[in-house]
Amino acid sequence: MDNSKAYEQACNTARHYSNLSSILRIASLAQGIILAGIWVGAFKEHDQFIQILVSLFGFLLTWLLYNYYRGYMFAWQSFYTSAAKLEEELFGENARPVSNYLNLRAVRYKNLYSRITILYAPYTLIGLFFIVAFLVSVLKYPYY
Repeated sequence: MDNSKAYEQACNTARHYSNLSSILRIASLAQGIILAGIWVGAFKEHDQFIQILVSLFGFLLTWLLYNYYRGYMFAWQSFYTSAAKLEEELFGENARPVSNYLNLRAVRYKNLYSRITILYAPYTLIGLFFIVAFLVSVLKYPYY
């Protein structure tokens, strides 16, 4: 296979994994909102068992979706890195979109704060909600 065809394949596969990771982020938010609504209903009904169960299940499901996301992003990164290497052979220095994107992405997400609040934001938000919900459920917050 020639390098231009390999570059095209690498970019298409990276695009596929990028789409999958976006779908997982949306699915995580959707499951979080649905389970948070169930938890709030159980909270209003003072059903501590359901609150604990939903908060644990919600956290575990969020953790599972986060790990799927990380796997997809690992695959995405490997294909984009391959495409960036192929760009060195195929394009001039000013015409390397994948290489430029990877460089800008590395700068944007170089610190943990940026990764947590931007890159992993849905998982952080939903995961923290379920941790707090679990603590509220177990400690029987004074509003009971």
